[in-house]
Amino acid sequence: KIADFASERATQEEFLKIKKKNKERLLLLIKNDMKERHGRTSEYIKMHTLSSDALFDVHIKRIHEYKRQLMNALHLLMLYFELKETKDPSHRVKRFAIFSGKAAPGYALAKNIIRFIYCLARKVNQDPDIKDRLKIAFIENYNVSKAEVIIPGTDLSEQISTAGMEASG
Repeated sequence: KIADFASERATQEEFLKIKKKNKERLLLLIKNDMKERHGRTSEYIKMHTLSSDALFDVHIKRIHEYKRQLMNALHLLMLYFELKETKDPSHRVKRFAIFSGKAAPGYALAKNIIRFIYCLARKVNQDPDIKDRLKIAFIENYNVSKAEVIIPGTDLSEQISTAGMEASG
């Protein structure tokens, strides 16, 4: 029945307030996760400046080559190079890409995908030319409790598995 109220300004404003609150909860989860892992490192401080006005682009699922986390990370690499080359990136939407998921212990490719995401995040997040236009984070130890914070704070959910290969949809 929410569709009946979708065009009402008060409903839209209330929805946006709720979304902002959920994004701020997600930012707090990420900041606490990074502080726990790294202490007050430069990466943590750079992420600390991120605001909830960015597009929260989230890819959370088991790490596997057919779930396309690598393709998503390569897309972010492409965006990074575009931002580096563009003299006026103000037309670009601020994007905060968030990954999370677990890999099978013996799955070397999945571990390399996670490693690549970490390396890409370190490069992008510390680049002063990019500022707040693009940030990347990987939330470790993904579980239901974290999903309860991540999912409501998501603007764009990346469900880009190969057709017919995704069991959990």
